[in-house]
Amino acid sequence: MWNVPHVRPRWLDVLVGGLIVAITIGYTLRRNLRGWRVFGLARGPDHKRAALPVAVFTLGAVGGLLLAGWLTAGQKHGGLRQNWDILRALAAYPVWGFVQQGMMFGVAYPRFRAVCGARAAPYLTAGLFAAAHLPNPLLTGGGFALALGYGLVWRRHPSLPVIGISHGVIGAVCDKALHVSMRVGAHYFGA
Repeated sequence: MWNVPHVRPRWLDVLVGGLIVAITIGYTLRRNLRGWRVFGLARGPDHKRAALPVAVFTLGAVGGLLLAGWLTAGQKHGGLRQNWDILRALAAYPVWGFVQQGMMFGVAYPRFRAVCGARAAPYLTAGLFAAAHLPNPLLTGGGFALALGYGLVWRRHPSLPVIGISHGVIGAVCDKALHVSMRVGAHYFGA
């Protein structure tokens, strides 16, 4: 994300997402990290148990973002957009949320838990996710809160579909309903 050109065709985003998925699959197979529950994809009650706290978190985040947009109307870097392209974003962003959270909670989280323990793993995963969104202050701070919220739920009820959809909804609202920069890395500075 930091190295691809800001102005690019959407197929390049799909290619990068596919590459991330392929690398993740290769890594997990090489490290012998098999098991649907490791990736929050196991059948069972985890999805249902994760749904309520993540739904409350998602509604709170979306409500907070929309309220902040409404309160900053008329400011240079604030306000709500007048013509939202939100429906297409709500369909596409969960796929990207699924890929990102799969990397964080299917690969990074188990490593942090093994090295530092179950209590530290959500915070370390959130820190890594925030760092991936530097230097954008909104995405860095929001990304930390997002991943920490998911991590605290994941610790007991791993569910990649639930957090992937939540991430997608929050990301779509942030990107399409608000006048905020979604750029990270050098792109944030207009490069």
